[in-house]
Amino acid sequence: MGKLESKVKDALSEIKSADPDVRHDGLMKLKDITVENKGGECDISLLKDMIKLAAGPFERTGEEWDDPSLVLLEFVVDYMEERVARDLTRHIAEFSEMGKQCVLYHTSMHEHDGAVRALIEMYEILIPLNQAWFPHAVLEQNGVVSKALINHFYTRLDDEACRRDLYRILANLHEEKVFYQFKPEVIKPLIHRHWEEAKAAYLQYDRDYKTKHVHCSWKDSYLHIREELENFLKLMDVYWGEEWLPYLEEAKGWNDPIVKTIAVTVSLKRGIPVDQEEVYWCATHVESAELFHWRLIIDRIEHHNPVKDSRQSDVARTHLFYYLLFDREESLYAEEITILDQIDTFTAYEEPVRYYLASYRDLSGHVYPAWVGAFSLEEGQDSLFKWDDSTILEEPLESRNVEGWKTAFMQERKERMEKEASEIHYEAKTKEGAVLIKGNSLIVHSREGDRSIFLKDIQTLTIEWKKGGLFGLKKIPMVAVYEKGGGMFMTYPESEIDYEKFAGAVHEQTESLEEPPFIEFLEVG
Repeated sequence: MGKLESKVKDALSEIKSADPDVRHDGLMKLKDITVENKGGECDISLLKDMIKLAAGPFERTGEEWDDPSLVLLEFVVDYMEERVARDLTRHIAEFSEMGKQCVLYHTSMHEHDGAVRALIEMYEILIPLNQAWFPHAVLEQNGVVSKALINHFYTRLDDEACRRDLYRILANLHEEKVFYQFKPEVIKPLIHRHWEEAKAAYLQYDRDYKTKHVHCSWKDSYLHIREELENFLKLMDVYWGEEWLPYLEEAKGWNDPIVKTIAVTVSLKRGIPVDQEEVYWCATHVESAELFHWRLIIDRIEHHNPVKDSRQSDVARTHLFYYLLFDREESLYAEEITILDQIDTFTAYEEPVRYYLASYRDLSGHVYPAWVGAFSLEEGQDSLFKWDDSTILEEPLESRNVEGWKTAFMQERKERMEKEASEIHYEAKTKEGAVLIKGNSLIVHSREGDRSIFLKDIQTLTIEWKKGGLFGLKKIPMVAVYEKGGGMFMTYPESEIDYEKFAGAVHEQTESLEEPPFIEFLEVG
């Protein structure tokens, strides 16, 4: 028995305990082992035993930490080979709710035949039980898996247990040009029928529509209806014909800004007249501004933009609105958001960016400041490209004037950038010296001297194979870094450079760039 297997079995003996304290210790041990053994190896028989154990039943306290099924599966899913996938499929219905989601999420990340077959079989089991969960964040980045799911399950578009999810996947596949009018003879009649059903549900809300109602009281019961209408309108654009005109006209008259925005932008794209007041309303509404402007860009109809001078600040308001709702541990609804000022500055890579100083009023009437950004200015003063570096401040807005908030922001930013410039993100000792990522630079110390390159100037990170060993019969994996322009900056054996950690550090430090390095063989999730 190896050292890893011994440590895991020790944790498993505690996880099986009926004593919550002992079980807690075992779960925390296994969590630590999972992190420590990323990219390692594990005996297949132990993984099979862990899958059986994850199927339960367990004694549970009901507290968030006490989900043995999930913790066991978080370890197992790092080894998604075909035999593991088969056993996960066999027991999928017996896992806890979060355990099921963990398995579906990780299986969706793999494109090999065994994983895709397993995923389809899992949904075949879970859909009739009304327990299917679709990890859209992963599926929208994985056309191979999404396409396989639609090819297999399109006949289930009439099934309430998965209809909304399947339409979302189908719409995304068309947006990503994976499909061109997938099975129109099947899909178009379904859209006609399902639109009428979703419309009937929506009209119960339309007269009373207010943004506050949506996010503070109606919530999922309403948002699910909205999502269906969104996807139907997107698919009408895909399967375009005059038969959809009545649906577009009625949607343009509704009060939901998201549904109206899609109907308006489809109409603009198809040359259908739209009242300019409706266009302006969609372009500036706090819920829809960002969606509206990105749809104009994607459909290449920016000449219909009615707010050319305030596009970026309108999008900043929308971004802050959703940031407060969904990107914080505690969701917060903003009654009012106002853009107060802006600061143009530079990133550590000398890229010009803009931050907006905004204020928001919460449900208690208190007003607080926030910084929204960072918007890239490299492609123009009104660019919508941004990465999330927004900040919510907890002091009341009135505690400083606008200039005071701007001064504090620049001082804090200066201190943060100075700290980041000296921070070591990755370091490895090599036979020749060391390789490290410090601040925004990749530095190589070797007998030949020291060399460095800005991370933004890296073109590609990859693994290449070099012939070695007796007669050159052995293939040695080499970590290779190429500069923009194609020249090689460095190459080291993977035995000296942990590629996953190295590439992960580069990704983390460059994901905000408009043109980050191309990193092969790295799963980001």
